[in-house]
Amino acid sequence: GPHSLNTTMRALSFAALSLLCVAVLLCAVCERVEAVNHSFSLSNESPQYLIVDNFGYLSGGSIKITVDGFTYNKPKEPQDEANNYGFILYYNMPSENFLALQEGQVVPCLETQLRPGSLGRKFLLPGTSSDHSIVMEDTVAADGLYTLVYFACASAPVSFKATVVQINPGGNHLSVGMMPLPLVYWIFTGIFGIMTAYWIYRMIAQRPNVFKIHVLMAALVIFKFASLLFDSLRYEHIKSTGNAEGFCVPYYLFA
Repeated sequence: GPHSLNTTMRALSFAALSLLCVAVLLCAVCERVEAVNHSFSLSNESPQYLIVDNFGYLSGGSIKITVDGFTYNKPKEPQDEANNYGFILYYNMPSENFLALQEGQVVPCLETQLRPGSLGRKFLLPGTSSDHSIVMEDTVAADGLYTLVYFACASAPVSFKATVVQINPGGNHLSVGMMPLPLVYWIFTGIFGIMTAYWIYRMIAQRPNVFKIHVLMAALVIFKFASLLFDSLRYEHIKSTGNAEGFCVPYYLFA
């Protein structure tokens, strides 16, 4: 009857409001960390190369690589003394080269076999172990897709942790292809917000004709609105900081 329907509506409204409050509180208490696009570490390893990340840059964008705890776990062999370790930022790497690296094909020395070109960048690590943070940064001169690759042209195993922060002009941490996503999600959030408000208004205006299926549909629209809202906030957070820290709980709560 009407009493049970009203009770159901109040229960669903309370549940939705409670979940929203819990998600907001979890977002607020989650620790906010430094903007990080990508990080990885090696522990007593000697890979010839590793594809670290692909990132779409606009002209004037920047890259910053911070290496901590860089250690040679054994001395270089005499024939390797002049060989380098480091990172290469390739500009629009040809697909055949990228696929070859992805498939793990043997490349004797990436630094000499696949040069970065005039628009690419090369970052060399020191020839000895270092207890201090090694910071390497540069700006990008041309728009395009860039591939960051770690390379080792010697066999001595190394250990370190590398953090890579990639930023487009205006402090935007999103790759070029992802830049429209915050606006797109905000548009759909607005659309579903209007739909949610209108659906609830019609339910209140025609309460005698409201059935449980209408209440369930209202709950579905509310959850979809909440999902889009937190997706919008998540992409805004990634845009400004480079990570989605603090939005994991609401994302899985409403996804």
